[in-house]
Parts: sequence; structure tokens; C-alpha cells
Amino acid sequence: VAATGRDGPVHLWNVFTGDLCCTYTPHNHLDELISANSLGFTRDGSHLLCGFPKCIRVFPTASPGKQCRMIPTVVDKCKFGQSGIISCFAFHPSDEDIFAAGSYTGSVGIYSLSTGTLQFLVEGHSGGITHLVFSADGNYLYSGGRKDPNIICWDIRNPGKALIRMRRNVETNQRMYFDLDRLA
Repeated sequence: VAATGRDGPVHLWNVFTGDLCCTYTPHNHLDELISANSLGFTRDGSHLLCGFPKCIRVFPTASPGKQCRMIPTVVDKCKFGQSGIISCFAFHPSDEDIFAAGSYTGSVGIYSLSTGTLQFLVEGHSGGITHLVFSADGNYLYSGGRKDPNIICWDIRNPGKALIRMRRNVETNQRMYFDLDRLA
């Protein structure tokens, strides 16, 4: 289990014994410890992704400490990309190179893990994204967020326009979670 908290590093615990196994310590440009806003393991468990404002840090799980690769989500020169705090992740079920990242600005980016490049960006939520789930075949990505009445289905083979919007009643700022029936 990986977990983090305000003003703290990312800790990895053994789920069978409860013992602390190791620590990952993200640092900013001033070499100060910073806290991740979101965490996600790749499907094979080889990497731990951590979400921050305008960047994703990728830690190899076999190498605890502060060494990581940074994936900027915004290209500063042209202001292109996914702005805001990276709030959640989802990993493609069959292509280990592809992952999705949600942002509190309401955007969803699809990235290549190997190159760190943004493949495409979709927008359509009125609230910050708090949960992402790929369909079992990997062709669709579902997204939902805070103070947003929609769970949106995106066809990642033809990105850009929402395929389906499923409305729900929402009046709170709480994180929103959902799941898919893997047999449907």
C-alpha cells in the first residue's frame, strides 16, 4: 500500500505485515520535500506515479528515495497541455505504456509512460476530475469529478468529443468514485 499526506513523503507498506518497506521523497526545484496530490501504481507495479501541480513524477518502485523522472503536463513556452493539480490516474488494461491523468481543472490527459508525452487532452467537466476508469477492452475512458453532474465516457480511439454523458445528482464538493462491471 502506498500513501502520502500533507507535508510528507510517499510511504510504501507491506500489506501482510504492516511494516514500512520504503519511502519515496519528491522534491521541488529548491530541493524541499513536497507532497503528492495523487498516487497510482502501473499495472505491473514497476512504477509509482505521483500527481503534482503541472507535473507527474514517476518513481521506479525498486529504487526508493528521491530519484524520479518528471513528466511536465504543461509546456511553459506555449502554455499547451494539462494545467492544474494532477488529481488521479487510470492505467490502460492492455497497453502498459498508456495511462490517463485527471486534473482539478477538469481536463483528462492520455500519456505515454515511456516517452512522457501527452497523446491528447479532453475537456468537458465543470468540476475537478477525481476518478478515472478504463473499460475492460481499453477503448473507452470514464471520468467523473467534484461538483459535476456528469460521468463522461470518452472513446479514446476517436478523442475530442464526449461519447456519453451520464447525469447524476450532485451537491457536494466530495471526491466522486464509480466502477464498471467488467463483464458488460
